[in-house]
Parts: sequence; structure tokens; C-alpha cells
Amino acid sequence: MPLTLTHICTTYNYANLLPEHLEGVRIQSHRPERVVVSDDASPGDTAEAIEKACEGYADAEVIVRTENIGTSRHVNLLCNDIDTDTYIAMSADDTLVDPEFYADALKLLEQDPTLVAVWGLHQNMDEQGRLLAPRRIDSADPQTRISAQEMRTALAYDMIVSSVCVVVR
Repeated sequence: MPLTLTHICTTYNYANLLPEHLEGVRIQSHRPERVVVSDDASPGDTAEAIEKACEGYADAEVIVRTENIGTSRHVNLLCNDIDTDTYIAMSADDTLVDPEFYADALKLLEQDPTLVAVWGLHQNMDEQGRLLAPRRIDSADPQTRISAQEMRTALAYDMIVSSVCVVVR
């Protein structure tokens, strides 16, 4: 049975970036079973802008918090409500550009039940939207294996592992 996927998008004052973010989800060859867009109590008319951005994405679940709780707690609360096999949690200021990312990540996770996360290439952009050079790691092996304990330590204590583009089981 194929793995299912929830896409979580968090935002705080990024409603203007949401259309591009959702376009990155829309172009995926594998459609996520759930798309959740959640605002962390942005000021002003952000809630209306989010609703408008999601109009073209009929199955998006929109959550607008009335109290700001911060990014980490916001993501943690949303992850507690996941009912699919896998998830990706991104901020509205990040965009998927590879239309095969979900399909490729899920395929790797299905092929190897010991994998718990698949990262994609993350590239920063400048203010004009041009891609900046990615950090390169010299390796002939396209996969890097990190033990579960190393990963937990890196995420929970050191915060050195970027989670911008990662599908998690």
C-alpha cells in the first residue's frame, strides 16, 4: 500500500508568499492527501489574504490561530494532528521546485522501511528570486545515512539539520 502524505505550511506575515508556496505543492506529480495552511496569529488582514490564496486550492485546510505561539510550538501542534504515514512541514517562504520531490521521497521511504526522513536539496534565493549557489558536499554516494540518535540530537539539541525540505515518516 502506498504511503500517504500531509503537507503542512506554516506562516506568520508571509501571506504574500503563499501563492508561490502552494504552486510548489500543485506541481508535484504525487498529490498529498492533506494540505494544511496554518497562520500563527499574524497581524492585520493576513487571515483574509490566506483564505484568498487558498481559494485555488480547494482541499487546503486553513487554520488561523488567534494567539501567537511561535514557530516551534506551532509546527509541533500541527504535527500532533497528522493522520497520514508521512509529512512535510514547511514555512510559506519556502517553495518546492522539483515536481518529482514527493514521488521520489515516498518511493525511497517505501523501498526502505528503516528510513525515517528524506531531504531534498535546499537552495537559498536572493531578494530578486534568483537561486544562490547550493552548499556542496563532496560524496560519490547520493544518500547519507545518519543514525536515529544522531538525528534526534542534531534536531533537538544542536538545531543543525535543516528541515526546509524533508519528508518524515
